[in-house]
Formats: sequence, C-alpha cells, structure tokens
Amino acid sequence: MAGRKKVSPVPPPDGARAFAVVVEQLRGEFKVFGEALGGLRQQVTEEIGGLRQEMNDRFGEVKRDLGEVKVDLALVKSAATTHTRELREIRSALGNKVERGE
Repeated sequence: MAGRKKVSPVPPPDGARAFAVVVEQLRGEFKVFGEALGGLRQQVTEEIGGLRQEMNDRFGEVKRDLGEVKVDLALVKSAATTHTRELREIRSALGNKVERGE
C-alpha cells in the first residue's frame, strides 16, 4: 500500500472568517426576530378571537332586542286596529252626532 501525501489545509482568505462571524450574527438576530414575530402572531390571533366572540355576543343581543321590538310593534298594531274598530262602533251607535268643540 502506498502512503498518501499529507495535504496541508489551505488557509482561508483574510475576510472569510469575519464574513462567517457576521453571517452567524445575522442568523441569530433573524432567529430572535422570527420568534418575536411568532409571539406577536399568536397574540393578534387571540385578540381577534376575543373580538369575534364579543361581536357575536353583541349581534345576539341586537337580534333579541329586534325580536322584542317586533313583538311590541305587533301589539301596538293590534291595539290600534282594535281601538279603530271600537271607535267606528261608537260613532255608528251615536249616529255621528258627536259635537266637536269647534
């Protein structure tokens, strides 16, 4: 077996080590930024969920209130119709002889 030649390592260029340090520093900063961004995304998602629930609750209240208003309006309509009918009956019974204070 023939012996291998030992190759001495080629020294890196002067700026290569400095470039590697800068790249590694940037990589670390980007990692921290990404983690912070992920935390912010989670916080915004939670707040949107809370706002969505609050809006759904408020729409439910409005829906209930509108239902009550519809019922009340139906009662007013019924009362107006009944009173109008009763007034007609009274007028016809009196023969429209009601004097107005004119």
